Amino acid sequence: MNPDISFAGYYSLKINPTQFHRSKMEHKYAIFVLGNELAEAMKQFDFAGSARISARMKELAAKTQKEMECFR
Repeated sequence: MNPDISFAGYYSLKINPTQFHRSKMEHKYAIFVLGNELAEAMKQFDFAGSARISARMKELAAKTQKEMECFR
């Protein structure tokens, strides 16, 4: 409903569900980034719940990113 939402963080990862050559961890990270952006977009309708979801998605994305760095 909001044309200003661009999901720039998710699209900048250049990962989509059909890329089976990408690692499971990369896909997991992309899902958390997208989840955070969706929660941020929902804040205008349901601030309390969306703020908690957004914070949790950021935590999970950061944790997954650290895990990916350990395997490189």
